[in-house]
Amino acid sequence: METQVYQAILERRPRPIIPRLKEILDKPDPALGYFNSDLRFWLGWAQEIAGDHAAAQKSWRQARSELESFLKEQPENFNVLSDLALTNMGLGDKAAALVLAERAIAANPIEKDAVSGLSDRDPRPSGRTNGRARPRHRCFTETAVGTCTY
Repeated sequence: METQVYQAILERRPRPIIPRLKEILDKPDPALGYFNSDLRFWLGWAQEIAGDHAAAQKSWRQARSELESFLKEQPENFNVLSDLALTNMGLGDKAAALVLAERAIAANPIEKDAVSGLSDRDPRPSGRTNGRARPRHRCFTETAVGTCTY
């Protein structure tokens, strides 16, 4: 679902995906844990791109509240930290977003990626990341901070 939402956002056609996300989130599956909040972040981003700033803010506030609960249970969870950072960015709280982004990077050091065989490295050949691990949704964060270059 994330891939479909992201594609709709990149294509600047988020309106069709918003009702699908709302339908899923109207009856969230508790077994999915923080993934429901992750989808709520995506809903907010899609709403923002669609021009519904008020709805996006509402979705992000709810996502932030949910993610903060998960963070208490899982303080080193990279995905919770990065989603919470991005949610705070959407809400305009750059200071909180940057603190959480730093925590996410610390929770998932580049050495951990090398050992596990997993990587969030930027696949682009341009080398703009200088070999550093790249957090999920980095362009959203960088755009909000004003530094995204692609």
